[in-house]
Amino acid sequence: MAPPMVKNMGIKVVIADDHSLVRQGLRRYLEMAGDIEVLGEASNGYEVVKL
Repeated sequence: MAPPMVKNMGIKVVIADDHSLVRQGLRRYLEMAGDIEVLGEASNGYEVVKL
């Protein structure tokens, strides 16, 4: 039996960088790319885990 077809739901990412300008620029770039959803931002790994 073939596995069920999974609808392409896009790519979901969390951005982590200690420079806010880098995070902002990367968010804009990824959102303009199309099928990428930015779920959140963090300035370090600890904040990512809290998300």
